[in-house]
Formats: sequence, structure tokens, C-alpha cells
Amino acid sequence: MKRVIWCLIIAAVALLAIQLGVRAPVVTIEEAHAEAPTPADSQELVPPAPEPTGPTNAEVLKQLLRLSEEVSRMRGEIDGLKAELAAEKAKAAVVPAPPPPTEVAQLVPAAPPAETAVAAPPAEEQPIVDEEQARIERERAVRSVERSGVLMKRGAFEVEPAITYSHASSNLISIDGFAILPILVIGDIQSLRVERDIFTTSLAARYGLLDNVQVDVVVPYKYERDRYVTQTETNPQQAVREETTIEDHGLGDVSFGVSYQAFYERGNLPDVILSARVTAPTADSIFDLPVNPPSTNQFAQTELPLGGGVWSVRGGVTAIKSLDPVVLIFNAGYTHSIGRDLTITSIGDTGGGVMTNTVGTTYHPGGVVDYGIAVAVAMNPVFAINLGLQQRFTFETDLDGLGDVEGSSTVEAELRFGFAWALTADVVLNFSAAAGLTEDTPDLAVTLALPIKF
Repeated sequence: MKRVIWCLIIAAVALLAIQLGVRAPVVTIEEAHAEAPTPADSQELVPPAPEPTGPTNAEVLKQLLRLSEEVSRMRGEIDGLKAELAAEKAKAAVVPAPPPPTEVAQLVPAAPPAETAVAAPPAEEQPIVDEEQARIERERAVRSVERSGVLMKRGAFEVEPAITYSHASSNLISIDGFAILPILVIGDIQSLRVERDIFTTSLAARYGLLDNVQVDVVVPYKYERDRYVTQTETNPQQAVREETTIEDHGLGDVSFGVSYQAFYERGNLPDVILSARVTAPTADSIFDLPVNPPSTNQFAQTELPLGGGVWSVRGGVTAIKSLDPVVLIFNAGYTHSIGRDLTITSIGDTGGGVMTNTVGTTYHPGGVVDYGIAVAVAMNPVFAINLGLQQRFTFETDLDGLGDVEGSSTVEAELRFGFAWALTADVVLNFSAAAGLTEDTPDLAVTLALPIKF
């Protein structure tokens, strides 16, 4: 505004100067000739004019032209200032006035939190992603050891095909599900060596009823090959060695299970999962295999028992504790088998022929206590390894009226190593190998499983 006032003052001064210049004694050429006296008059009346001392008319005209140009230039600047002032007034009418100084002071400190709020989501999303990835790695590590260690979410479904190979060799008759009862081992037959190879393919299905409740079913199919090397002593000086091989295959014992997560890991407390499993006698057992014709050779049967022959129920508990990057897994359980009535036929050689003796009794398999401990480590987002020990104690079998079956109690222990490899987000390859540590345990067991989530 001050600039505009000064411009107006300068313009007024310029106009005044122009007016003063116009009033100066400017004489045109025509007026000079008209008013000029004749030579006679000049000589008679007027003395000679003195020489002019002020500026000439030409110089005055030049100054007036310069002043006119300066005024024009100043008028242009004034017009430009007026246009700028009008534009600022129009802009001020559209944009709201800035807040009072007090409000500005309140808004300025609030600016940094606003920028922080905008930048916060990426910073918060990263921990969420890391936490989710850690959870997935932990689940894979746990399930490489204990399938029921991580339950399926509500509505989730999983199918797991698997194959297991086990080899056992012993100088004693191996009791597998009490398929060969010691009461049948009579006469002069002695087993020098038993070799057993078992291939078991299974299909397991799991479904999440709730976020903390899961049900599953396992259907196995078994192929078994037993090789017996026996020695028959006809007299103290002579022994006859014989080799017998028996093969069989068929459906195994189907089992159904339910798992419930009672507690979730918090602080020093681990995850706690309770489980129950029922096994049905769907496979042929020793009680279903006939021996025809009766013989003192206990290997005369052409079929092998592929199951236990009784209903059994197992209750267990699993505890899981994360100690990043290690996961500790502990499980324990007890299996109770329901007895069944059966008829035992003992076969003997009296010298004059084969004698059979039939006895009716109730078969009560011994209970089984098992426990295991393992350590799993996630090496990277797609690979985890585990190492563990599993042990099982089987108590003696009881026959009503006949007492306990000698040699039916066993102690099994195995050292396990395995890994889990995530092929995709929903497909994981699980491998495990177990080495037997006692005579009652298979020498080697290898399992390959491929759980697939839907």
C-alpha cells in the first residue's frame, strides 16, 4: 500500500511539472514572425534585445518529452499494482482466513503425531508379519514330531498319506500284538532267529471342529514278511535247521482320535493338549487265524496276524513350550485294552500221534505306559529338524485260569530323528527315522508323510 501512495505522489509531481512547462514562454515560429518589429521600428523604438541566458525552447521540449515518458511508465506500474491488489482481494475472498495465532500454535505441535500415524501402519505390519511367520514355523516344527501337537482351526481339513517301513531281527520270538503266544511254543522247536519286515501305508484325515477341538481317523494297510530260522533237535548230537518265510497283507486296525487344547502357552506355562484314541480290531489277529491241520509246527499257518485283536483306548497329554528358536515337546499316555474270550488249543506230540487240548479263557492284554520327549528347531521359514526319545512299557498279559503269560512284558525304546520341509504353504514333507535301543524294539523304522491342507 505504501508503494501505491508513493507512486501517486510521484505522478502528481510529474503532472505539476508538465503544467508548469506548458505555462513557460514558448513562442511558435508564426507568432515570432507576426510580432517581430520591423527593422525601422527596431532601430527607432526598441533597443537591441539582449542575448538569452536561460534554456532554449528545444531543450524545454526535450525535458517535457522525457517527463511524459516517465509519467507513462509510472502509470503502467500503477495499473499493474492495481491488478495485483485486485487479484489478492479475490484470492482472500475464496480461501478462508488462517486460524488465530493460538490455534496455529496448537496445530503445529500436532503435526508430527499426524505424520507418525500415517507412517505407523508399515511399522506395525512388519511385526505382525514376523509374528505370523514365527507361528507357522513353530507349527511345522511341532507337527514334525507330534501330529496332534498343533490342532486344525475350525473348519480346516487335512489329509495325510504316509508310508512306514520297519525291520526287526531277534534270536527270540518277537511278540507283536501278542500275535505269537508263548503257550503255543512247545515240543522240540526252537527259534534261532526271527526277521520281520513290515510295510504300512496309511491315510489319515483331520478336521477342526472348533479352534481348540480336532477329530481324526487313521486307516492303515499292512504288508508283513516274516522269516524264521528254526532248529529242531532230534537228539543231542544232531540238529536240523529249517527256514520258513510267511507273507501276508491286509487292512490294519483302524483308529479314531479326538484332541482338545486345554491351555495356551503364556509366560512360563506351555501349551497343553489332551487327547483320546480308540483302536478297533478291524485286522485279522492271531485269534482269527486257523491252523489246519493241527501240527506241532507253530509256523504251519499261511497267514500272519496284522492286528491286536482287541479294542483299546489310549488317553494322553502333550505339553509344548517355545524357547525361541527351540521348541520342547513332551507327551505321555496310557493304553488300556479290553479283554476278550477265546479258546486256546495246545498241540503236543505224544510219540504215537498229535494230541490237542482245548482250553477256554479270557484274554487280558497288559496295559501300556508310554512317554516321549523331543526338541524341534526351525532352521529357516521352510525347514525344521527334530530329535527325540520315545519309550513304552508293556505289562504282562493275563489269561483267566492260566495266570500271566511269561515273556509277554516288553520294554521298547527308540531314538528318533526327523525333519519337516514345507513344499508349499499347504503341503509339508515329513521324514523320520527311529533306531531301536532295546531287543523288543524294531531295529529300524522309517516314515515318510505328506500332510496336505485344504
